Amino acid sequence: MNQWLLVFDSTHHAMAAESRLKEKPVEGFVFQMIPTPRQITASCGLSLLLNVDDINHLQQVRQMLADHGIEWAGLYRKEADKENPWRQCYEDC
Repeated sequence: MNQWLLVFDSTHHAMAAESRLKEKPVEGFVFQMIPTPRQITASCGLSLLLNVDDINHLQQVRQMLADHGIEWAGLYRKEADKENPWRQCYEDC
């Protein structure tokens, strides 16, 4: 299972995302709200940690957030690097 971190600019958007995912879960992944890691700079101290089996499930989550006007600041993928395990993803992730 791959781990992804969805970082937000505001606590409002982080909480709204968590609420929407609880209301209508996307099958095939597990999520939890966590403090944003120190290595990642963001205005909001909250992020969603997503454990995803299939990259298509991640796309479903991103689409659901867009459909509800929930903005997020960045998407990061967890890697093996112990110093900085989070790599920011753009279109190539």
